[in-house]
Amino acid sequence: MKKILSLVLCLMLLCLAGTALAAEYQPGDTVTVTVSVSSANGAVGATIKVSGDTAGLEFVSAAASVSGVAPSGNGGSFAVYSSDFVTPMSGTIGTVTFKVKDSAAAGDYKISVSCTEAYDANDAAVSMSVSGSTTVTVKAKACTEHTYDEGKVTTEPTCAAEGVKTFTCTVCKEATKTEAVAKATEHTWDEGTVTTKATCKAEGVKTFTCTVCKEATKTEAIPVDATAHTPSEDSVTVEPTCTTDGSTTGKCKDCGAEMDKVVLPATGHKWDEGTVTTAATCEGKGVKTYKCQNTGCTETKTEEIAALGHKWNDGEVTTKATCKAEGVKTFTCQNEGCTVKTKTEAIPVDATAHTPSADSVKVDPTCTVDGYVTGVCADCGTELDKEVLPATGHDLDEGKVTKEATCTADGEKTYSCSKCDYTKTEKIDALGHKSDEGKVTKEATCTEKGEKVYTCTVCNETIKTEEIAALGHKDDGGKITKEATCTEKGEKVYTCTVCNEVVKTEEIAALGHTLGDWVVIVPVTPEEPGLEGRFCSVCNAEDPIETKVIPNAVWYDMTVCSVGPHFRDLTTLTSRWDMFTPIDISADGVQTYDLIAGDTHIIGTVTVTVAEGNVTVTYDLVNKNIILDGEFLTILPSLSAVETLDQGKLTAYTFGEPISIADQLAGDTKVLLYIRNEVRYRDDILGLKDFYHKNPQYVKYVEELKGLMD
Repeated sequence: MKKILSLVLCLMLLCLAGTALAAEYQPGDTVTVTVSVSSANGAVGATIKVSGDTAGLEFVSAAASVSGVAPSGNGGSFAVYSSDFVTPMSGTIGTVTFKVKDSAAAGDYKISVSCTEAYDANDAAVSMSVSGSTTVTVKAKACTEHTYDEGKVTTEPTCAAEGVKTFTCTVCKEATKTEAVAKATEHTWDEGTVTTKATCKAEGVKTFTCTVCKEATKTEAIPVDATAHTPSEDSVTVEPTCTTDGSTTGKCKDCGAEMDKVVLPATGHKWDEGTVTTAATCEGKGVKTYKCQNTGCTETKTEEIAALGHKWNDGEVTTKATCKAEGVKTFTCQNEGCTVKTKTEAIPVDATAHTPSADSVKVDPTCTVDGYVTGVCADCGTELDKEVLPATGHDLDEGKVTKEATCTADGEKTYSCSKCDYTKTEKIDALGHKSDEGKVTKEATCTEKGEKVYTCTVCNETIKTEEIAALGHKDDGGKITKEATCTEKGEKVYTCTVCNEVVKTEEIAALGHTLGDWVVIVPVTPEEPGLEGRFCSVCNAEDPIETKVIPNAVWYDMTVCSVGPHFRDLTTLTSRWDMFTPIDISADGVQTYDLIAGDTHIIGTVTVTVAEGNVTVTYDLVNKNIILDGEFLTILPSLSAVETLDQGKLTAYTFGEPISIADQLAGDTKVLLYIRNEVRYRDDILGLKDFYHKNPQYVKYVEELKGLMD
């Protein structure tokens, strides 16, 4: 039990699970994570750390819905525990709210919920099953009016074209706008071209063109060239010819100086492509003549064309060689116009090339039987070997169709020999059916197959019968015939839109109860615990769906003052802890201060409003369950002027009603606010914050307040 109590005292947190309801957010939105136990495993006390990604999220607030204290900042911890330190934790524990930073870029940011330790009723460490870390997806903030950055040059300007500068919205990061960037003022020049030559008296001109825009130009002077004379009209010029130099003599028309003789070099002949004046032959050379094309020149030159040479073919045997005499092979020249035309070449004697004598026997071959020749050589009288004359083979015609082929039966084609009565036949393959596109003979329905028949367009025979698959039902999307309720299942019936048959009946799951907020069924008292319940907001069932016990926690009976110095530290008027607040009401405005209960808890705020010469004091409590038993408000002129703190002897004012500074406070603007209310509350209500009067921040704050005192 000591460990559990230490967890409570140190403000540590139970392992929780968080769920963010929304999927997408924009900068400025808030995200509330609901925290709950998924499996306590017997834990009655534990710790948890809740943190959000600081790149895009900032902590706003947290609240515990069970016994414990919520964290006060990002990465802080809850301290929660079972009210009786026996019953394991369960259900919802509390909530944590983060804000999406205004500067958050689009992307995902993590809210992490991590358990650090948990203990059961015997102070033994246990592990708990938790979930809760969630990802917050941030989209670019929608802009009603874009705020653009300083822009960036996205297309550099040139001398030929303007550039482009692009501006991006700093809020949504998506919207852009562009503006033109003025053309560049500087051109990129080429190496320049002499457009006017310099003379002995005048400068020349060199022109440069921009290599980028191709339009802009600039000029540069070429210095005077004392040697660049221009002949006068009475100068003597002898024009050069193809073979002889010309010259110019006389004075410069610009400066009158006697010019040196200027030699004009001979131009040289300019020959044409030439003409064949004598054609080359197989054995004789030809001639090609060239004429000069320069004006006034009549000279020519000739060039020899080589003889073509004979172009002989492969030759032809014009006299066969025999066993006694050579033969002759004649070659013909292929060149056109050749006067020689042919040449001959001897074929050596062929001892085997006998010539049958007139009385030799010759039997001619037939299509299928060899023939032969026997006898003696007419030239040398040698007995000849029997010479076989091979059978010639049949000489078949192109054939004639003697039986036409049909879709299913082969045909026949017959070929006849022109030299004998031989014939042969050849099969003509059956043509095969030519199918039509098919005809539906039985339509398919939702549940029954159909039939399609294919027929030959030539012989009208049925080629094949094809099955058409059943179409299948086309349901109407279903119609609810019985609505589901919180506890009873519903029914949805699907009907075919084609045949109107019922395709299927589908069960609709019971909706389940929709739980409302927790409401008090039995109020808690200091002596007895209470009971809270959650009812269904749909079916309005009389009995609660869930219940939980409201622990009868510790009750406080406290005095309440506004934050400030303690009277007992500065006076001897009282030994109680009572505080007062020094305030300056010389200028219109609103001031707020904490309300402190029993020097232990911060339970609310007090507001001091100065306007139109009046001061009005109001206050708010952090929880409506704080019970107010009495109120007292006064404003004191100074600490030295206070003789008693007896409420019956002090001027009492009413909260919320204006107090005249001139009339009721005698024009005093540096006064002391003294509140002494009476309240009662439980130690587990939401919103309570601990107060410790030795906290360095409080001590420093009090010293600042003292500076407002007279």
